Amino acid sequence: MSLITQITDAIRANYILVDRIDAVIEAFEAQTTDIDLSQNPTTLANKLTGILREVTNDKHFALIYRQPDDTPQEEQPRRRTPNFARQNHYFYTAKRLYGNIGYLDFRLFLDSREAMEIAIGAMAMLAHTDALIYDIRLNRGGSPATIQLLLSYLFAEPKHLITFETRTEGENWQTWTLPYVPGRLYTDKPVYVLVSGLTGSGAEEFAYDIQQLERGTLVGQTTMGAGHLVEGIELGDGFSVYISNGRPVNAVSKTGWEDVGVVPDIETAIGDELQTAHLHALQTLQQSADTDEYKRFLDWEHQMATVSYNPYIPDTLSQHVGDYDTAKVVGTGDGLSYLSNGMTLTMTPLADNVFSIRDGDMHLTFEDTQMITEWRDHPDKLVRARQ
Repeated sequence: MSLITQITDAIRANYILVDRIDAVIEAFEAQTTDIDLSQNPTTLANKLTGILREVTNDKHFALIYRQPDDTPQEEQPRRRTPNFARQNHYFYTAKRLYGNIGYLDFRLFLDSREAMEIAIGAMAMLAHTDALIYDIRLNRGGSPATIQLLLSYLFAEPKHLITFETRTEGENWQTWTLPYVPGRLYTDKPVYVLVSGLTGSGAEEFAYDIQQLERGTLVGQTTMGAGHLVEGIELGDGFSVYISNGRPVNAVSKTGWEDVGVVPDIETAIGDELQTAHLHALQTLQQSADTDEYKRFLDWEHQMATVSYNPYIPDTLSQHVGDYDTAKVVGTGDGLSYLSNGMTLTMTPLADNVFSIRDGDMHLTFEDTQMITEWRDHPDKLVRARQ
């Protein structure tokens, strides 16, 4: 039996889109009529993968070649297994942004105890933030179990997420948010998800579930559109074909994202996703702030966030250089530094006459012959006269 026939038989027996099987096989056979099956097997596998994806428009289809086990070890190609621990199980960054906005960047939903421990720890670290940004722009998918875990922090009550449909109705299965997760839930706070054209598979489910359950705002570009489940089928002689044998159906929309991707609520240019989500979160919090103290805090932090993405360039700096009672302002290259009590602090311009120091904890405002120092979390002001 030829390799092409083996592939088409596997498609007929396993492909989830039953009504498309005949058309897919016909198109595949038409494009492989004259292909040289005796060429280098790795090259052949790559060519047939391209054809399979073209005729199905399904990014999960692939033909893989691995040297048969009886090939001498020294002649087998070297294959690299990812070191998950070295990658911190693909959780890259958990931090607090200006305005007490949480940020979590993770690149894969690994189905492992270690990955889930990190996820739980990250949510604990971010539990007291006032809004949360999930960054899955470079996340290519992974395990439904880890998706369930992270989504479970966002809902106080159980939510049906996905029904996974297969060719055998009795083998369909569902995912729901979990009845318990360690630590605090993250309910009733704004949530944002950063997505891109590289966001794929299970990461798309994560974003789509949040969107369909109206639990957050998606920011970025339309995702990859790789929604199907996939199974590897051995064909012999070192070849295996990966075929979509299941599909996710969202509990709300009753459909999925295969081929079409997940469309963001706020579309941005590539590279503008984090800035857009961060500033939008701050604006949302400002609109609902219910105390003057909190409004002042958010206004202050919004200003810091804005200049962190778009630095302010003053017309001139030299006019502020000088001695101010117990402090001094000196020029340092293209900027200014604040010297006081043995400390030298970089001054970040917010306006021509307003600067921040200590990563935004303090502002320095220059008015006439005075330098006014303000603290973010204290209403007092310190006025220093220029010497």
